[in-house]
Amino acid sequence: MAARLELLSHYLDACHALAYAHAQGVIHRDLKPANIMLGAFGETQVVDWGLARRLADDPAGELRTTGADADRELDLDATRVGMVLGTPAYMSPEQARGEAADRRSDVWGLGAVLHELVAGTPPVRAPLEAAAIQPLRASAPDAPAELSAIVARALAADPGERYPDAEALAADVAAYLAGRRVRAHHYTPLEIGLRFVRVWRGPLLIVGGALLVIATILVLGNLRLREQRDRALTAEREVRTALATSDHNLATALVAQARAADDQGANAAKEVIAAHALRLVDSPAARGLVA
Repeated sequence: MAARLELLSHYLDACHALAYAHAQGVIHRDLKPANIMLGAFGETQVVDWGLARRLADDPAGELRTTGADADRELDLDATRVGMVLGTPAYMSPEQARGEAADRRSDVWGLGAVLHELVAGTPPVRAPLEAAAIQPLRASAPDAPAELSAIVARALAADPGERYPDAEALAADVAAYLAGRRVRAHHYTPLEIGLRFVRVWRGPLLIVGGALLVIATILVLGNLRLREQRDRALTAEREVRTALATSDHNLATALVAQARAADDQGANAAKEVIAAHALRLVDSPAARGLVA
C-alpha cells in the first residue's frame, strides 16, 4: 500500500485536470486508471476523452443510455459504447442504470480510481450491481481513516451525497496530503488532538523546550533559596547560642568581680578596725586602764 500511496500526488493532479474540465462544463464519463497516464518527467495526463460531452449541449439530461441489463456480461474493464457508456468497474450507478451523467458521475469514477489506488482492487466486484460495491476498509483494513472517508463520499450511491465536482474532491485530497483536516471525515477529540500535535509539532517542541528550561530554572532557584534559607537559620541559631554563651560567661565574670570586690572591701574594713584598735591600745587612757 505504501508504494501505491506515493502516487497520491499524481492522483491529485488528475483531480485538478477534471476540476478544470468541470469548470468548463465538460464531463469525462470514462474515468479509470488506464486513462490516467504518468509521464517520464513526473507529469500527469487524463486521456481518452472520446466519451466526454459538454453539459451545455444536454441541459435537460436527454442524452441518456438504456439497455444496461443486456450488457451485464461485458468485461468490467472494457469501455461500453452505445447503450451504456463507460467502464463497468468504474462506472457510476446512474450511468449503469442508463441515466444521464453529470459532474458527480465523474466524481464516482475518481472515487473508484482512488479505491483501487489504496486497496489494489476496484470497488465493484460484479457489473452493475450496487450491492457489490466493496468498502475501502473491507478491502484495505490498514487504509488511513481520512482516505477511507474520501472514498466513501466519492462512491456514495446517492449522487447528492457525493462531492459536487472534482474540485471539491481535489480539495479534500490536497488537505489530506498537506496534513489538514478532511471535510469528509468526522474527527474524534483524540484525532483532533493528535492532528494538532502533528501539525504544530515544531512550535510545540520550541514552546515545550522553553517551558522545560523555565521549569528547570525555577526548580534550581527554589532549591538554592531553600539552601540559603537553611544556612541563614543555622547561622542565626549559632549566633543565638554564642550570645547565650557569652552572656553566661559575662555574668560569671561579673559575679567573680563582685565577690572579689566584697573580699577586698572586707579586708579593707579589717585593716581599718585593726588600725583603730592599735591607736586605742597606744593611747594614755588605754595604758592607765591597763595599769
